Amino acid sequence: MRQAQGPLAQLIDIAGRQNSLTMRVRDRLPGPLAPHCLGVEFHEGKLRITMDSPAWATRLRYLLPQLESSLKQLPMPAAQSLEVRAGRTGDKAPAARPTSSTEDQGPGLSADSREHIRQAARGIRDPELRQAFERLAGLKASRS
Repeated sequence: MRQAQGPLAQLIDIAGRQNSLTMRVRDRLPGPLAPHCLGVEFHEGKLRITMDSPAWATRLRYLLPQLESSLKQLPMPAAQSLEVRAGRTGDKAPAARPTSSTEDQGPGLSADSREHIRQAARGIRDPELRQAFERLAGLKASRS
């Protein structure tokens, strides 16, 4: 098999470095969070971690102080800022869910979303915030 050359070789190199960084960061994440990490990008001093759902991104945000100190031990340039987001890697913004004008616009959550919120609530120490998460998790199911 021939070695890639030119722009293709550069893309392969970038993808390999990005994959390596993602794996190193995943190794530093707490057990339940690691499988939900879709990718990690480092660009212009910003480290962006993309999680597969808003619930998992929120859980990771609560752990940022511990994660930042752990990431400082990685052999990479120091990140000036750390961003956690939900969605696919490379997206500029999460895609909006299309809605119809006749659809019930009230709050509705899928069973998976409600369970993610319940799991997040278990880790919250502030009683008022925990209760708010538990109320949110109790909302009616969405029609999918």
